[in-house]
Amino acid sequence: MNLSGPPDRLQELMDRFQAEGIDASPTTGNYPDDPAENALAWVHVDARSDSFPPSPQFQSKALHRVSDIAAEFNFSMRSHGIALDIQQSSYLNNRICRPLVSAQATLVLESANADLLWDQLRRVAYVPGCSKRLSNVTWPNPQAVSDEFSAFISQAEVYYRAGEETTGPSAALQYYYALLNLAKAELLLWRPDAIINQKLTHGISASHATGQFEDWRVKPQKAGVFPLLYEKRMGMPASRLPAEINPDQLFSRCLESGMEYIQVRGKALQAVPLYQTMVTDGVYSWSHLLVEGYGVIQQNQPSWDLIQGTFEELPPQHHNNPWQIFALSSRISLDSFALLVPRNGKYVRAGDGVHIGDLRLPEWEDELSATLRPLLGHPHGYFDGTLSISLSDSELVGLTSDLARYLSVYLVSSLIRYRPSALDLRLNPDQAWYLTAFIRQAALPALQAAANEILDNEFVFLDKARN
Repeated sequence: MNLSGPPDRLQELMDRFQAEGIDASPTTGNYPDDPAENALAWVHVDARSDSFPPSPQFQSKALHRVSDIAAEFNFSMRSHGIALDIQQSSYLNNRICRPLVSAQATLVLESANADLLWDQLRRVAYVPGCSKRLSNVTWPNPQAVSDEFSAFISQAEVYYRAGEETTGPSAALQYYYALLNLAKAELLLWRPDAIINQKLTHGISASHATGQFEDWRVKPQKAGVFPLLYEKRMGMPASRLPAEINPDQLFSRCLESGMEYIQVRGKALQAVPLYQTMVTDGVYSWSHLLVEGYGVIQQNQPSWDLIQGTFEELPPQHHNNPWQIFALSSRISLDSFALLVPRNGKYVRAGDGVHIGDLRLPEWEDELSATLRPLLGHPHGYFDGTLSISLSDSELVGLTSDLARYLSVYLVSSLIRYRPSALDLRLNPDQAWYLTAFIRQAALPALQAAANEILDNEFVFLDKARN
């Protein structure tokens, strides 16, 4: 945590920290755009816990201890979007609550629905000039690109609508082929040479020697649609993935059916939701992330290391009213939440002292999306995004919730074709019940994630406008 204050009190503060056994060191503001800020003395305090992971109680105690001492010497905490000497009311007037998506995203104040998404997909497929991404594809025969693209969209909708009319887990077969065609449309906009006139395989296979959950495996292949999709979305080759992925590593990342997964499997989820808000102290802006179930991240070392490289972890009560800051219902318990705050802010004060209107939101979202790319899934429902832990406990191997959902739908479609007894309510009631619930709930967020990768405008639905 960073503190700023009068230079003539710096030595007194450092002596006090030393006497208290607090690890602190002078630093510099280095803000030439603001002479007043640059003239302040700056101190960085490093609070470390002997326990792994550090408890919220430790974090809260350390924060208040440092804050109380700093206040005695007229130093303020300035690195987290709120200075100790700024009133909460003025701080609240300068915040932006927004999903962690690109600045081009469109927020839709209604429940997510397939009809709107298909309307948008059909428009870019059939109305000439409506898709900048399609128009910018470089290929000797532009008409061939347009024809292939519209065919993929058309076939995808046919399969998706058939899935809507199919009851039970059998709908997975139709939904998977819808996602496969959408994936090809997405890849066509990225690498037409890999799609046009190519006989692409699925790029994944499944094994299920028995009808039992523990026996199933999904196997990424070296070539085909899925390896290309993984590389396009993750920015790294699919060869990083393990040779086999077990179903718990897939279904536990699909939060839409998380309750049912826990009921049937009795295991922890491997993905957690997050909420974002942009805040300012009048000089700098910060993107604050409120992450639910943060212990899941802390218990996976590669994922935790990635986050610690950019963020400081604080208890939600760092804010006087975190529910208000993040526009959440006060009915939500924050016991399992952690507040993630970037260590460095962005200068936003103009020469006349007026805050920049967007708090440099596009820059924040681009930077954080790039930093969290191995873990970050699309927002859906009430959440501003999801974080999925690394597949490995020793190295960072990303598999986001969106890609895990794609593989999960494929796995269920394979069971439908080759081992339907695994989905029979009479023979395997518990897992058949779960997979029925999963397919019913996964179809829409899977469509939404695919559409957001294809459309020029990402469409983020807010099921219910937050406070």
